[in-house]
Amino acid sequence: YHFKVVFSGKTVKDYLPNSSKVYSQRTIDKVIKTNYGYYFRIYLGKGYYGGYRLDLKNKNTLVCIGNGDPYSSSGYSATDSLVRKK
Repeated sequence: YHFKVVFSGKTVKDYLPNSSKVYSQRTIDKVIKTNYGYYFRIYLGKGYYGGYRLDLKNKNTLVCIGNGDPYSSSGYSATDSLVRKK
């Protein structure tokens, strides 16, 4: 679970620990402005979406919501949520 995740433009790349090789790559399908901040929706294929919530009150955390709905907590995953670390 300790992937390094890099966001660059609409590209999201995952790296295994201590590796410079891309493990997986996804594309942000849509950025949705919400009343809490932003939701970054990622199309997973076959009609499925995942995504991350950025709450502007806590900019150091991206909460993983695995159903593509920016206002739902269904599909919440604590293990896939991200914490910013420099």
